[in-house]
Amino acid sequence: MFDSKYKEAFEDMKLSESFKTGLVNKMKNQSKKPAPRKRLVLATITAVILISTSVVFATNYATDGQLFKSVMSGFGYDPQKTKSSVTVDTMETQAPTAALTAVLTEVPTATPAETAAVTPAYAAAETAAASSETAAASVTAASTPKETAAATPKETAAPTPKETTAPAGRTAPAVSAAAGTNSVTVSWGKINHADLVGYKVVASRDCSTPKYSENGYYAWITDANTTSCTISCGAGYNGGDVGTFSGGTSYYFSVTAIYGDEWQKVAGNAVKVTMPGSAPTPAPTEPSSTEPSSTEAPAACPAVTVSASAGSAGVSVSWSKTSDPTGFVFYKVVASVGNSAPSYPDDGYVTYITDPNITSYFIGNASGYNGGDFDGAFTAGTTYYFSITACYDGGNARGNAVQVKMP
Repeated sequence: MFDSKYKEAFEDMKLSESFKTGLVNKMKNQSKKPAPRKRLVLATITAVILISTSVVFATNYATDGQLFKSVMSGFGYDPQKTKSSVTVDTMETQAPTAALTAVLTEVPTATPAETAAVTPAYAAAETAAASSETAAASVTAASTPKETAAATPKETAAPTPKETTAPAGRTAPAVSAAAGTNSVTVSWGKINHADLVGYKVVASRDCSTPKYSENGYYAWITDANTTSCTISCGAGYNGGDVGTFSGGTSYYFSVTAIYGDEWQKVAGNAVKVTMPGSAPTPAPTEPSSTEPSSTEAPAACPAVTVSASAGSAGVSVSWSKTSDPTGFVFYKVVASVGNSAPSYPDDGYVTYITDPNITSYFIGNASGYNGGDFDGAFTAGTTYYFSITACYDGGNARGNAVQVKMP
């Protein structure tokens, strides 16, 4: 039987005849010895462990780990409350389950008579069984998760915002106001502080405590030595509820001082004064898109004659009354640094006046400007060309220009 099973295989191997003969004889002698029962039992146990473990792992893999979760939950283990410090592959490292332990405990123990003979042929099987049990024990110890107490987050008190107070010396302007012929002059006490950036002259019809920037502004003055500003009847206003100053309407006038790089705003007191002049005029309406772009006046659109002179804190621009109040829309007070014949709309404007009877306007140094060829505000020490553009239903008429240096 042995010869028929192995002889043909040995004939195909490239070995010497003496080596083949010795190997065959040795294997014949070994095959005649009876196999010990204990070795058969160990081999059977090993086979059961391997087959059972493969089945369990395959089932666990097919159910996305639900098998092991249900088994471990029977021992009070909750994977949601536990964090393992080592990540272990489920298919390779999970320990035998309770079912496998039960199988192992039911296998009968070999008697001393059954274990008397031990042959080298099964030594490898015994070693493999011992290694398998040791590895299983090691994996069990490594993969058994330890319950860790969840870290309790510490409550952190929300930071309390610090209240900022104005540095010492940043005072509010002391404001006064008085009506003139066709204007109101707003005055305030000079502020001597290194942090002062400028003054915002403000007004409101309804708010009794107007301030910048909530109520807009009329003029922005950066010269600390300037302590007055004249507002003409019919002058325009930036933001707020004024629109255009109208004769016969009462306004609250005030000044807001601006301090520091953070632009801290400190509002002064307010004074209520009625703007002198004719009855309140309707809100001005800008010319339609059909307004001629040319500033050359048609025969029915007369130009006005302009004059200008420097005062202590600005330039007063005056002009003759229009000779055609019927088609009149408004006067545009214009200025330019480089154009010797400025006009609206090409060169922007300071303000617009809808009352044809108003024929003068005071421009303070640092007053704002809309459009034109300079940076949005007049600057003391700079020379400008001043003029008036009279706007009518039929077109615009540019007046002459006067060159004056802003004080």
